Amino acid sequence: MNCETSYLNIKKFTLLQSLSFIVILPFIFMGCGSKVKTESTSNTSIKPIEEVSIKEIDENHYSLVTSITIDAATSEVWEVLTDFENMSNWSSTLQKIDGIKIENGQDVNIVYKVDGQNQIIPHNLIYSENKYYGWSDTIAVLPGVIDRHLYEIRKNGKSRTKFIQSDEFRGYNPNRSNIDLARFVLPQYLTFNRELKAEVERRTNN
Repeated sequence: MNCETSYLNIKKFTLLQSLSFIVILPFIFMGCGSKVKTESTSNTSIKPIEEVSIKEIDENHYSLVTSITIDAATSEVWEVLTDFENMSNWSSTLQKIDGIKIENGQDVNIVYKVDGQNQIIPHNLIYSENKYYGWSDTIAVLPGVIDRHLYEIRKNGKSRTKFIQSDEFRGYNPNRSNIDLARFVLPQYLTFNRELKAEVERRTNN
């Protein structure tokens, strides 16, 4: 996401998880019981307007939903979100999506920056023009776990857009629980969301 940043760097999970938890604390409420079912928060008092939710859907099946409000039309957000050639100029995580065709069902390479180095991960693209794109595949370093990662835009008033970055983790791997994965990737998702907002609003204000 995004999540691939975390997966490719999974050997550093213990240290990064501790750091991630510090980042997550302002955003999520930890349940008191031994089994966390829902963690969510929203902030509508200051900009940027953000929402975060981690929910248990079923056994070994968790969803992570993050969103941010962008002061621009959906067409302007989509233009930046699909300008893959220039994405590395503003995004510190997702660098590029490269393929012969950017269409639903096409094989693409997702380029992420991990520890200052670009990593290339093949995916089968989920794509709907002017709505969303993403992928759903088995996580290579966590066999048995499938994630469904989407970047989505929704109209939110006359000249505002709600950008949603979501993921679902399902399946089982004895080395990592799916809720831990959701917590682990959350900081990267928030970073991308905020960087996207800044870039879109920079372009529309110029």
